[in-house]
Amino acid sequence: MTRRPLAVNGRFLTHPITGVERFATEITRRLLVARPDTVVVAPAGVSRPQWVPVESWRTTGRLHGHAWEQIELPAYLRRLGRPVLIGLCNTGPITYRRQVASHHDVGYLRLPSNYSWRFRTWYRVMAWLLLRVSAAVVTVSEFSRRELAEAYGIQRSKILVVPNAVGPEFSPGLQERGAYAVAVGSPSERKNIARLVEAWEHVHQQTGIELRIVGDPLLVAGSAGGLAARPGVVMVGRVTDDELIALYRGARLSILPSLYEGFGLPILESQACGCPVIAADAASLPEVLDGSGLLFDPYDSSAITDAALRVLTDPLLAGELAEAGERNVRRFSWDDSMRQVLAAAEAPS
Repeated sequence: MTRRPLAVNGRFLTHPITGVERFATEITRRLLVARPDTVVVAPAGVSRPQWVPVESWRTTGRLHGHAWEQIELPAYLRRLGRPVLIGLCNTGPITYRRQVASHHDVGYLRLPSNYSWRFRTWYRVMAWLLLRVSAAVVTVSEFSRRELAEAYGIQRSKILVVPNAVGPEFSPGLQERGAYAVAVGSPSERKNIARLVEAWEHVHQQTGIELRIVGDPLLVAGSAGGLAARPGVVMVGRVTDDELIALYRGARLSILPSLYEGFGLPILESQACGCPVIAADAASLPEVLDGSGLLFDPYDSSAITDAALRVLTDPLLAGELAEAGERNVRRFSWDDSMRQVLAAAEAPS
């Protein structure tokens, strides 16, 4: 039986790396090994990543962004013989039915003030159409599957849960734990960095432990009223993967205070590096932690303070959480997640 040709929507390669792009990158890397005949289709002018073989690389069109994705990408796919398109980053051509589409969460519906009117309107319309025309839909957690089914009236059986994972580069190091905690943040209100910094003023007073926030320092500081000036808070800025791993390996604690996440990849990244985790009791985070970290009320800065102090002042608890975290990470595998995507793409329709 002839296998159906596959193509990956390479628009994600035009974006900075966040959790969504990490998902797309790791799945695509493995898909190209499992199915070497797969092609990655990107807008013209995008540089080929080293991990994409030359023979698997295609570029097309003159447009960019949504216009490229909605007009030029489907036209090129039809010329290519209508392969199954695998979209891994929330968006895709709404007129192309032979498609496995992903949608990681509906934060733009649940926390609308975090997004512009234009963004919310486009995503609402695009997602409603895309999730209906696609042969299969992928999301990253049971939480997000419920959210998508409720928001867009899709049968849950059509939505496949394909979780995030971490690669082998995220692993415990030999370095000693430093006098700091780490949080991966962004200027979005949903990341809840302002309350974390408010809580940290009390943590720092009692322990002297520093909070290092990974993210754009100007945007994060500006969005939360000059947080970089707060005692005990350091805005690290954007970092490479190696720098992020080093931060996790040296941290006494990792904190994810988000109000809404479709998955929360920093949880697994931290735990894979042997760092204990505390996180918001919100959205998908309890599902991803599965009892391997402490949860707190993300709307209560004193609850964040209390959870942080419990771990930072109790070495036994910190060690137990680190061990629980290492066990938790083993529940997830990029290889398994790729195989689920591949099975959906190869399924008859």
